Amino acid sequence: MLDIQAYENKKYPFPGIYRLRPLIAVGRFTKGLYSKSRKLFTILSIPLYLLAYPFRFWKVSKPKKFKHELGIAIIVKNEQDYIKEWLDYHLLLGFEVFYVFDNESTDGTYEVLKPYIEKGVVVYHKIKGKGRQIDAYNKVINKEKNHCKYIGFFDIDEFIKVDHNINLVNYIKNIFESDNTVGGITLNWMFFGSSNLKKKTDGLVIKKFVYHAKPDFIENIHIKSIVNPRVVMDFRNPHYAIYKKGYYAYNLSKKIVKGPFNDDFSNLEVRINHYFTKSEEEFMAKRNKGLADQARQRDIDEFEKFDRNEVFDDSMIEVANRLSDK
Repeated sequence: MLDIQAYENKKYPFPGIYRLRPLIAVGRFTKGLYSKSRKLFTILSIPLYLLAYPFRFWKVSKPKKFKHELGIAIIVKNEQDYIKEWLDYHLLLGFEVFYVFDNESTDGTYEVLKPYIEKGVVVYHKIKGKGRQIDAYNKVINKEKNHCKYIGFFDIDEFIKVDHNINLVNYIKNIFESDNTVGGITLNWMFFGSSNLKKKTDGLVIKKFVYHAKPDFIENIHIKSIVNPRVVMDFRNPHYAIYKKGYYAYNLSKKIVKGPFNDDFSNLEVRINHYFTKSEEEFMAKRNKGLADQARQRDIDEFEKFDRNEVFDDSMIEVANRLSDK
């Protein structure tokens, strides 16, 4: 398997450069992190990077006290129908704060978020332009690294699923504290299909879609990350971070993971339920919004590829009922 992290480190040999604030700022005028114009800005930023490196990217800050123990960063666009369920679900798991980047929503997403913003649960940012997901992630690392102890980086169609009797906050904390080289924790995807629904229907996502792929479905090897933001150099890929020297990402079996893939499924007591397609109608609406990290639309054939309905799994029904009662 191609070592994507090694490939990207060789092609883009300045870890930390994508966290430079001026480089993030120009993102709204470019089309994605790897567009030609963005590469030019990156090359021009190298002198600034060399000046900043000894002070910002090498030193590991160690605050005595954090405002939040566990948070999530996310970029959204026109997610009015889904974001309340997603927020309420992850609040139940123990997440305390959500860094939400609104990428030019026009459907009332802000109005849904407003009560959470007023309570201090959501830290709200507007972000313009195409392909801004990585910019959003790096802005969070810059701004929140000393305010939140651990931060996960996920999407609105991803719900962290934990086995019964697991306290997620303690579980994550114990992994980070088990070894002083732990910079991040990786969680694998589990693709959920449409449950053969053609049209969008009312109800919670985690209650409507109860069929998923077999565990050995090749795309389940993708991971997302929960990190110690103080030891992250930067993000260049939405799945994983580049860490400072001496720090690594570990899977739940305490094995080092490099890049966006983990093919060790020996421990799935915490995973990501990835409701990628939902119904066929909802997938088409999602496709029309474009990608968060690139300036393009999804391929229409992706619905057939990812509409996996081989395994019945209603293990989220109990928590769905708790959300319905809220």
